[in-house]
Amino acid sequence: MNLTIDQYFNLYLNESGRTTKETSFGGEITFGLDEEECNLFIQMVLSGEKKANTCSLESMEIDFEPLPQKGQFSVLTDYYGKPVAILETIDVQIIEFNNITWEMAKKEGNASTMEEWRESHIQYLEEDGALMGYEFSSSMPIVFEEFKVVYAK
Repeated sequence: MNLTIDQYFNLYLNESGRTTKETSFGGEITFGLDEEECNLFIQMVLSGEKKANTCSLESMEIDFEPLPQKGQFSVLTDYYGKPVAILETIDVQIIEFNNITWEMAKKEGNASTMEEWRESHIQYLEEDGALMGYEFSSSMPIVFEEFKVVYAK
């Protein structure tokens, strides 16, 4: 299928029996910094291994990106913007980096220990901060979003 984001979302609405009135569309989302990482994260999401995502609140604010909302539906895309699945946001928390628990971190599916998760996220947030214009701090606010796959075709 070679559908646009809107066509894919409308296909989901038609097949699920949902209406646009009852379904808040949150736009598109892509995980990963390069094609290989993106493909890995897509596999993790579709298998149920990845059920959450984190990002810097400051990065979202600098980029004028709206916060995800509980009950919102987003189209997960591949590296090239092709729709892959529909995700429903089931919870959103803004929490200090140093207050993220192992229970939360393991929902992201990309670390086997809390230390590994912290190290990889500190590196990511330092790199993102250098690009976006903020500095990493262990007390910085992080957006923690939990989601579930509701459609994949």
